[in-house]
Amino acid sequence: MSNKHMLTFRVTEQEKKILNTYCDLTGRTQVDVFREFVRSLEDKLQKLEANSFGDATRTNL
Repeated sequence: MSNKHMLTFRVTEQEKKILNTYCDLTGRTQVDVFREFVRSLEDKLQKLEANSFGDATRTNL
């Protein structure tokens, strides 16, 4: 992964607490959790692309 990019975004206090608790309980870093989530989007993208209507709002992810 030679081309790394930095993302910055805001979360609510509740979302931050959820993330921190999850990381504490699993022993994983926030970066690891976010990377896994982003990678999981690939399956959802394939479902969207396979949607014969081409309408993402009709796909139940």
